[in-house]
Amino acid sequence: MNFENTQYLSFLPAAVLPLVIYLIFKKKPRRIIFSSVFLLKKISERVRIRTRLKDIILLIIRTLSISALILFFSGPFTGENSYFDPSKRNVTVIYLDSSPSMADVSNDSDKFTNASQTALRTVADSENTGIFYIFTSDPERKFKGGRAEAVKFLSETRIYGSERPFGDFLVQADSVLNGYSDANKLLLVLTDGKLNINEDISASSEYLRRTVLFSSENTDDISIDSACISGNNEITFSLISAFRNTSLDMFSDGQKIYSAPVEFNGVPVKKISVGVPETADRSILLNALIKDNANTTNNNYYLVISKSAEKKILIAGDSASAAVKSISALISAEKNTALSGENYDTDDLSSLRFEDYDAVFLTEVPAVSSYLSSALKRYVSEGGSIFISAGGRFNINDYSSNLAPQLTLPQAEGYENPQSSFFNAEIADHEHQIFRNVFDENFKGIGSVEIYNLYKFKPAGWNVIMKAGGYPFLMEKKYGEGRIALMASGLEKTSSNIIENGIAVPLIFNTLSYLAGNGTAEGNVYTVGQKLKMETKFALVENSEQYYPGKHELSSEFLLQKEGFFKITDPEGTVLKTVAVNNEREKYGDSSELLRETFNDVLDWKAIDENTKLISPDKKLFSRHLLFLILILAAADIIIVRKM
Repeated sequence: MNFENTQYLSFLPAAVLPLVIYLIFKKKPRRIIFSSVFLLKKISERVRIRTRLKDIILLIIRTLSISALILFFSGPFTGENSYFDPSKRNVTVIYLDSSPSMADVSNDSDKFTNASQTALRTVADSENTGIFYIFTSDPERKFKGGRAEAVKFLSETRIYGSERPFGDFLVQADSVLNGYSDANKLLLVLTDGKLNINEDISASSEYLRRTVLFSSENTDDISIDSACISGNNEITFSLISAFRNTSLDMFSDGQKIYSAPVEFNGVPVKKISVGVPETADRSILLNALIKDNANTTNNNYYLVISKSAEKKILIAGDSASAAVKSISALISAEKNTALSGENYDTDDLSSLRFEDYDAVFLTEVPAVSSYLSSALKRYVSEGGSIFISAGGRFNINDYSSNLAPQLTLPQAEGYENPQSSFFNAEIADHEHQIFRNVFDENFKGIGSVEIYNLYKFKPAGWNVIMKAGGYPFLMEKKYGEGRIALMASGLEKTSSNIIENGIAVPLIFNTLSYLAGNGTAEGNVYTVGQKLKMETKFALVENSEQYYPGKHELSSEFLLQKEGFFKITDPEGTVLKTVAVNNEREKYGDSSELLRETFNDVLDWKAIDENTKLISPDKKLFSRHLLFLILILAAADIIIVRKM
């Protein structure tokens, strides 16, 4: 039980006034002497009992009447009131989750539709004097204003193809609400609980934090998670499904070039490889499409394959070493694919622009400065790829103190030397792209590959492609927009026989082709929410539109807002290149329990009806009940006084 006007509760002691008055003015019975009282004794006893009962009942009624009158003015109700004062205006910050997971369909409607309708109804039913701040998953789409404008803003909000860190939003919400001192402050979050929470959100605040969860039963959502291009004009799509099968269609410049059913057979991830046309003198626009009505935000995948051009590989290491000579010869010998290698000594890397290369092969890791590690981190996070070999002059101290922390590389736990023997290598991931079409289905191992020494790495979160002696030997991980491959040994004859062995082609050449083709160093493939930047001003135009000066904005950077193909043109309208933009595939865990632990109030949207008040306290007033009680008590008092 809570009260709107708690100051009146101080008058509750006045409820004992009837008892005090009764005790003060109670008359003692007068003694009258009769000659004979035999006949009056029984009558007197009955009157005395009735009078005492009448007095007790009247005392109770009058005490209750005064108490009810005081409570009536105090405004009792049930519900949340610790953050609300009815005399103040409401300031509400609303977060409407518009990320891709909110497009999941359940009960013939998607979660985002349910969430936006709940937000619309809540704002429309609120008081007209309130102030609203509305944020969505799109960091550029936000609102401040009154009720009518807030309703219009919410009605125009749509699914956004990316997600923002939830902690960033909370910082903004704190800043907004803490700017008001004399107001009711509320943070209202409408989400399915699948949030990118990268920091602690449990800090207490001086306002009500309420969330409405739009969780649903598991749906049979199917999506195209990613795509990789290999050096031999083959594109591999990674499809994800929980329950059912689908079909995959692929279009090249609008013409269908591939169509086939996809059966998952209980496997959650299915990889489909499709050959693509040769890119002779122009870029090719590829669009893959799957059939799925459970969530349509990731049913398309857009990709741009540039016209044929050599992929430049930076080979870092001593030019006189056997490793560098062998890798350079291997790249030069393969004429069927477009790879070219440039060799620089490791000591000269600080003077190079890594962005000029599609992949970097560190054949050794000698002294690595913090500056070089930071440059490599920036290169990979923006779409480049790195192949690191733990051989030659591998400096484990610089690796552990500079390189590993910057690139989140696996921890080195020691060194293994089998003492005048060797470890046999084995393939741990036969389905990996670098071994596709290399070995047949019955191939079980590559026992002829000998590893003479290797470093032990702890591959937490890494995909182990090969092992040696039971230890991870070749592993990879996606970092930012690029990839990193790490080999636990070297290519020198003192470290392994890889160079003399036939495994060198798939292991070295295919890995470099995979890394160079997979990276986005050319800036062709982006995701919603990324920024497209250039040194000079340009226009970003949808592929189906024509550029017109004055109509299209010119800028040195654009925030990508939706999926599809877009042309980059100079101020004169000349098309510089075409880029593809895809929705982000959310991979965040369900944070519903964390919200329940850290928010003041967590509601299930299915339990909310049209009368539920989300912005003001959802309270049940008892004023009418108390008024009715006061009238009944007054009537009872009158009746008892007159009849008894």
